[in-house]
Amino acid sequence: MEAKIIREEVQKAFSASRKIKITIKKESIGEIVSLLGMEALGIIRIDRRNIPTFMAVQMSIYWGHDNNRVATITLADRFDEDQFVTRMEGAIEKIQAI
Repeated sequence: MEAKIIREEVQKAFSASRKIKITIKKESIGEIVSLLGMEALGIIRIDRRNIPTFMAVQMSIYWGHDNNRVATITLADRFDEDQFVTRMEGAIEKIQAI
């Protein structure tokens, strides 16, 4: 997904709930490590319902159902837009501020 679109949705989220919903591309299982790393560093907060799914997908290298590729993420105070876009622009299929 284009960096410009990701930035627009992130900025919408910052002016409202600080939450985004993303769909990760099927071929982007490796980027789960980036998301979990950003969670561990307090840059984002992944919805607790998504973390077990992401860990299972990371281990099995299989998404299972398409809904497993959707995650709700809260942008924390330490959120770095540039870092997020750089790491995730090739992995995001859809993004929406919620």
